[in-house]
Amino acid sequence: MGAWDGWSQWRNRLPDILPYDPTRPVAYPDNGRLLTDDVADPLLALLTNGKVTEDKVGPHNDLLPEFPYLGPPHKA
Repeated sequence: MGAWDGWSQWRNRLPDILPYDPTRPVAYPDNGRLLTDDVADPLLALLTNGKVTEDKVGPHNDLLPEFPYLGPPHKA
């Protein structure tokens, strides 16, 4: 195994695009994502090999009806 083998594994798992098919329901990570999807938790689980499974922040629930859509940042 060479030094770049790990990088090629990451490239396979973290593509540059998020697939989306408008004929199917939105479901992260297989078909787009909603603004209310908590995408940090699955990423943490992947990066830590399941040792950290949540960031205890949760998704936004204060969406605005117009751009930029997300409300104020979460409190730390």
